[in-house]
Amino acid sequence: MNDITKNLIDTEILNNRKTLTDLGDRKPFEGFADNVKKYYGGTISLYRSFARTLDRIKSTKLPALRYAKDGDNHTFPGSPRFSVEFRKAYPALEQIANSPDKGCMLIEGLGNDRTLAFCNNPLCSFCPECAAHKQELRKALEGITAPSGEVADEMRHVHVGKLYNVLNSWSMHQFSRGTDASSFTNQAYENDSYKHKKLGAMFRGMFQNMLSGGNSDYVESGLTSGTPHNPEDMVK
Repeated sequence: MNDITKNLIDTEILNNRKTLTDLGDRKPFEGFADNVKKYYGGTISLYRSFARTLDRIKSTKLPALRYAKDGDNHTFPGSPRFSVEFRKAYPALEQIANSPDKGCMLIEGLGNDRTLAFCNNPLCSFCPECAAHKQELRKALEGITAPSGEVADEMRHVHVGKLYNVLNSWSMHQFSRGTDASSFTNQAYENDSYKHKKLGAMFRGMFQNMLSGGNSDYVESGLTSGTPHNPEDMVK
């Protein structure tokens, strides 16, 4: 890892610490319960998982993760399994990352008729956690698909790790809609809780498939390619 990459990771670590400090200092806001953790607990856990990922990447020797694009075809040379799974996930993730900030999303319909939509539940119209996850998703995708170069190829592991954390954390948030302590007695979730869970399952599947692909590429290449990550870094 060259010095520029190390400095960039150090900057990421400092920015992450500042975000966690800002979230910890956040005050309750008008119109909502006096409970900051209720609205930002998942976001705090997300940035804590970022910290574990950043610390591990900084202390681990990793191969360069190169990137190439041919039309809409995203490829990571030397990492075929990860390439396949990323290409499968990218269209939906790009749509979500660039969607308006209108609160929680969910999946409508079944099978081939499934579509992404915003939840009409008034309780989902304002969702700081979805907004934070969407922002980090957008940044992760931009970093993963940045043009190849020595620094970009080394930093790509950071962005892949952040993508995994976002997907794993966001899936937990989606699974909680209508089932956690703050919402399971609310009838407003009666007709859409399972739709949130469908999106959560999609996020979880993408995360697991890309994680498995990147780790397999690393092992099968003799540690010369792929993008290895430790599931223990992720939000519990």
